[in-house]
Amino acid sequence: MEKHVGPIACALTCPLARLFGQPHSAPPVADGFLGIGSMRLAVASDSYTTLPIGKPMIFIVVKFRTKPEWSERWLELTRSFTEATRNEPGNLWFDWSRSVDNPNEFVLVEAFQNDAAGAHVNSEHFKQAMRIMPEGLVETPRIISQSVGQDGWGQMGELTVE
Repeated sequence: MEKHVGPIACALTCPLARLFGQPHSAPPVADGFLGIGSMRLAVASDSYTTLPIGKPMIFIVVKFRTKPEWSERWLELTRSFTEATRNEPGNLWFDWSRSVDNPNEFVLVEAFQNDAAGAHVNSEHFKQAMRIMPEGLVETPRIISQSVGQDGWGQMGELTVE
């Protein structure tokens, strides 16, 4: 039995629907899967993530593998770059985390208003960080960078804390 997904799921799928030439409407859900052209995406059957729809933002996640002798001082070494970036107009967040599985891996989660991302990579503090960081790394960082059609974090629909 198929059912029509709500506007939140449609907001998630409409960019994909446009990519696959489907109309701008919510596709049906069958057996917990969302069908878009020849593509099917798993969705939770009775809960959907609530997304704050707004101006698009650039959402970036970067993984940095540091040399062991740099790992304990990585956050201190990147502090001025981090602070300068957080103070940029259009920066939404710039947050470092350390992997619980690999003490030599740091993950940077950052977001910018769409029109601010270019200014970030052209800033002097960014250029300086790109000159300094390679010395402490074992490989080129891995990145995911996408324009996302929302302007902040939403609440997780599958888990609610009262």
